[in-house]
Amino acid sequence: MQPSLLLKPVSKALIAAFAREGVRVGPSTGPDLIVSTYGFWTAQLAFEYATPFIIAPAPKLTRETPAHMHLKWTIERIKGIAKVDDWKAQQLAAITNDVVRESGLSIDMQAVVFDQRLATTRERILKALRDPDFPPVHASVAIGAGLLPEAMSSLDAHLAQMGPERALGPGGHGTIAEVVARDATYLWQRPPRELREFESAFVDWVHMRDNKPFSAEIGLGFCLLQPYVSAGRRQLPNYSVFSPILHYREGSQWRMSGIPSTSYREAEPFTRGQRPLAEVIGAPVTTLQRAAVCPACMDVFAPASANAPHRCPDGGPHARHLVDTLRARYDSGSTTFTASELNKDSRPRPGSQDGVVAVQALEQFLLTHRATLGLRAFNGTWALMRRPTIMLTAGASPASPLEGA
Repeated sequence: MQPSLLLKPVSKALIAAFAREGVRVGPSTGPDLIVSTYGFWTAQLAFEYATPFIIAPAPKLTRETPAHMHLKWTIERIKGIAKVDDWKAQQLAAITNDVVRESGLSIDMQAVVFDQRLATTRERILKALRDPDFPPVHASVAIGAGLLPEAMSSLDAHLAQMGPERALGPGGHGTIAEVVARDATYLWQRPPRELREFESAFVDWVHMRDNKPFSAEIGLGFCLLQPYVSAGRRQLPNYSVFSPILHYREGSQWRMSGIPSTSYREAEPFTRGQRPLAEVIGAPVTTLQRAAVCPACMDVFAPASANAPHRCPDGGPHARHLVDTLRARYDSGSTTFTASELNKDSRPRPGSQDGVVAVQALEQFLLTHRATLGLRAFNGTWALMRRPTIMLTAGASPASPLEGA
């Protein structure tokens, strides 16, 4: 929906609220007052920046939005537009904040931070959102203010970063790479905010201590869906939901530390439950992008089309061959080794320029994927704690329980 149409009902409510206070503003100035609560001088400026306004559930907005919003800025705009004194402007600014809050109007901060289409206006949007009179409460705004490190904005990088992380919660077992390799998994970008199963995708907060960010979290605005069939009499499809979050602690960089997961259970007739996801999405789940695990580098990825193949990072071992080597070592009882010893059996990835795998690259690969491979490091020696179970078959994709149903 066009931003101007999204703001129209909020503007009508604001004009009516001002009229009850004996102050008249016209429909052309209502949007300017609305966007002032987010730090923009005019609605036209916010539209030029392609600011991604959304309507989010009001209760969630109340929790996540700073209580002050841009109160001082809004007061100045009201004084200029409505021609009232300071006291009346303060009263009307509080009313403006309440109207905006109750409408559920918000800004999609995940889109601001991570959507490449906003790369040219991201800095200006974040600058407007920062209130100089208050410390930020959103990680996204703190990033824009330079108080937090920039976060990777590439979807490919986010998916690759997810792969080695463990799935936390009821949604799955093992790492995300193991989960995706085991069963059909789909990428859902911008799931609905009103469903609690997808809340993690939109987390956005920072905790300040001594005027510096102490800790922060920001969701990445997408999730992975993995269908499974319930064991009940009706055998309705249900879904494991994996929503990645970036974490920050003072003095460090953004990182992932486990991937929160939950289950989305569709409603049965005459029982309380959720709407079928096909209704929420507007199309069958199987029409979403299919996630996969690259057999050469073990990255999780979701190609936009068959004409956009995944490209492996440079260096590192051929993952499928390495997994086979580790299984053979486990079966033979040779479960302890150094990276140099393992490197004698390693093969480079397809397209490798020098045809060899550097020991340092192999060491880094083992460290990154140690949970997936069942490895632990002890004083420069690697120990194989279990037989690797991930299936890295070239050209094969797991079947979905929804396909052909």
